[in-house]
Amino acid sequence: MNTADLKGKVLFINFWASWCPQCIAEFPSIEKLYSKYKSNEDIVFLMINMDDDIEIGKQFLVKKNYSIPIFQATSKLPKEIYSGALPTTVVVDKNGIVRMQYQGFADYGGEKFNLQIKQLIED
Repeated sequence: MNTADLKGKVLFINFWASWCPQCIAEFPSIEKLYSKYKSNEDIVFLMINMDDDIEIGKQFLVKKNYSIPIFQATSKLPKEIYSGALPTTVVVDKNGIVRMQYQGFADYGGEKFNLQIKQLIED
């Protein structure tokens, strides 16, 4: 995916690995969130797989029957976005401003978080 394709969109970025227990634990709520918004052109989900081999991440998705697409970073990631902790989630608004950054397990199925995402999409 080209970063130019992301301008003017809300970004849900999650750094994860198939060997990370907290990543695995939060994946169902992310998959549910993705399913809710996958047809909305104003939000993009970037699930950045940090396994040494992306095929391991792909196998995890198949095994769990998840549909969210995954990516691998092709260049060095800015420390402001990713410090090395897994999982890390960053939400960026349509103007490129980081609105949320969280390290560790989170449940993205909650009403409060969903309202925040909805508001960012509508702004």
